[in-house]
Amino acid sequence: MSSTSNYIEVINVGGTSPADFKAGELRFYLYDKPVPPKTEQQAEAEAKARYLGLSPDEKATKTQPNRPVAPADNTYELAATMGDVRVILDPDYVIVDPDPTTGDGFDPSYSYTQSGQDAFGNTFISTPAPRLTAVTQLKPRLTGNNYVFTAQTALNTVLPKRLPTFTVHEKKVIGYPGALYTDWDNVADIIGRGYTHVTESAKPVDVDNYPTTLRRMIEGSFYSLAKDAADSLSPGDPKKQQLLDWAGPQQPDGSFEGPHLIITDPDSGRYYGRQWWILFRDNPGWRGAGIDFFSVNFEHMTPRDGIGFNAHQQQYRMVGWVTEGCIAAAALDGKTLRSGYSGEFGNLTTYAPWFYDLPATHDRNGNPLAEPNAGIPQYMHYSTLDEPYQGSSLTAPLGENSVLATLVKTGKAHFGVGRYLQHTMDGQTYFQKNGSAFVLDGDGNPLWRTDERTTTITGQSCTIYIDDYFMSMMKLYGIVAQFCSNMDYMAGGKRLPLSTDRQPGWEAMRGQVSQFRLDGEGESGSPRPDAPALNERPLSPDMVEGYALLMYLFAEYLRGWMRSQQPQDLGEDNDYGSKARASAEIYAKGFQRGANLNWIHDTSWQLLQPKFWIFKQGINGPADPDEHFARKPIILGGLAEKDGHPAMWLFAWWPCQDVDRVTDVKIWINKGNGPVTGTYVARMAGRKPFLDYWQLPDAAAGATPKDVYNQFPSLTDQLITQRMDYRTAKITNHPTPPPAA
Repeated sequence: MSSTSNYIEVINVGGTSPADFKAGELRFYLYDKPVPPKTEQQAEAEAKARYLGLSPDEKATKTQPNRPVAPADNTYELAATMGDVRVILDPDYVIVDPDPTTGDGFDPSYSYTQSGQDAFGNTFISTPAPRLTAVTQLKPRLTGNNYVFTAQTALNTVLPKRLPTFTVHEKKVIGYPGALYTDWDNVADIIGRGYTHVTESAKPVDVDNYPTTLRRMIEGSFYSLAKDAADSLSPGDPKKQQLLDWAGPQQPDGSFEGPHLIITDPDSGRYYGRQWWILFRDNPGWRGAGIDFFSVNFEHMTPRDGIGFNAHQQQYRMVGWVTEGCIAAAALDGKTLRSGYSGEFGNLTTYAPWFYDLPATHDRNGNPLAEPNAGIPQYMHYSTLDEPYQGSSLTAPLGENSVLATLVKTGKAHFGVGRYLQHTMDGQTYFQKNGSAFVLDGDGNPLWRTDERTTTITGQSCTIYIDDYFMSMMKLYGIVAQFCSNMDYMAGGKRLPLSTDRQPGWEAMRGQVSQFRLDGEGESGSPRPDAPALNERPLSPDMVEGYALLMYLFAEYLRGWMRSQQPQDLGEDNDYGSKARASAEIYAKGFQRGANLNWIHDTSWQLLQPKFWIFKQGINGPADPDEHFARKPIILGGLAEKDGHPAMWLFAWWPCQDVDRVTDVKIWINKGNGPVTGTYVARMAGRKPFLDYWQLPDAAAGATPKDVYNQFPSLTDQLITQRMDYRTAKITNHPTPPPAA
């Protein structure tokens, strides 16, 4: 609405509750003069609040009885669209304000404060987040749906109520990866703020007694359960010895230490899986409010000799049988149980794409591929798929070669990116500099830093190692590569697929898996004397938030984890060293921002991807200067239809950009006969990830990824123009973007 004219104030005179309001009356006051003292945003917010009783598609018109009506001389209609309110004229009149923008999407009304200090005197950061509301807009907000949220610097402290509750999409399963705290208002406060379940990281007070208000997703090996199951069988039962072999020798303290011989008999594996379900069902200490999801995690195992299968084949067969047995036993009791495969075999795309970043004409050993495709990297070729899932061609990359594949194909298990963030960073630059100027290589790209130093991240002292600068980007971009190429595989090898595309016969397949830790995950590129500390390094808040958004956008099963920790007081100095726990709150912020786009999980959108995220990075052969991370921010999105109009969502993130640099990405659509949109701007401010969505003009209907352009300067100010289809040629004659939308 205009701020100086055609201003409409809506007053409810029929009652205060939604029910009263529906039966009441609205009075519309048209101001052809400056806005009254009440701000336009306040008036819109109040109008929305008064109209909460209407469903998204209800409308108040002068022809409906007991509905609010407008004065006859002005004949206005109030319409609620997707939970928002806007005032428009009747169809016979001209629209007062053609911009359907409905506020800025940030509702600051949520309040929360928590005073206190950790054991080291650091004050709790308790400034709350706003509520994020749905918006209808014709262009993105400059920094999208991002907002300021100071990272927690009090150690061993998680304040879940810094965020208001919000609705996680029904397809999302998200496990809280941290500890429970005795002085939270309620142990269930963590649920509904990005997290749907707790994992085994959240230990109970007394051994295994989970609160009955918390539902669980768990991962484990359960060697002792194999011993108990074997003891219940008669001596002549062939399953008995297989289970005893798997349990391994029992130690004086009651634990079971290796060797754990892999179960190679299908009946024994399924029987063992049934015992898992009985444990989940009958043991309140394991159950809490219920176990809905589980995953096999057999990290220590010994293959059997002389059975015709190698160690890898033995492993995935056993994992499949145990998973199948547990799910089938639950079904007999009327319970739908699913696996995340987060412990074993969670990936389709190869675990480390950077080892497969050359064109897909030969395998890593130099052997010609049966179906070469020089237009994609090796990790996007079906030949790199793990054996349990591998199909027969580029257009049928998935094959039903195992129990694991059958469970995925029938929607009983998920697969995806079983990876953690392994590197971290503070606010310093990633690159070598002389003063404020980059030190450049021979191709005009900045040189990565290789120095080791001590720093502080979210209140915790830690070391930045020489490989953290380059390898953090290599592995982070590798995760993005896996999300995108997994979409291709799920769609039967289709490039830039629709989100709903599935290989024929695999229509019931669910979405992807992802894992995340509160801390760094131990592996790093160079040997170091304090390797155990790598599992305890605090993660960069910007990395955490970007990863949280990517997981929410692309995955359905998100399993968080950290070292298990007993409940304790906030900020307590404990035997875990009182580490930073800021990530728990930052992940939740990312999930909240992702949930602001819940609508994309109810529709079909086409992937927008302008680059291979891992390609010719220098791991295998010479690096391509155009593929340097200083020239390739992570820009992804989708083309969809929303509310009867074409729409776009966009994610843009430059995680190695200096924190004081701002890069604007210009986006427009041109189908080949001239622009059909103006230029939209998405701002990457420092290392903050951008996310937003907006309505496109109807002329953009039918646009494809190659019709969508983006343009930005590299970190060394080289102009880069890309189409949002990685198959298009490099642009060297840079077009001038159309006028601003």
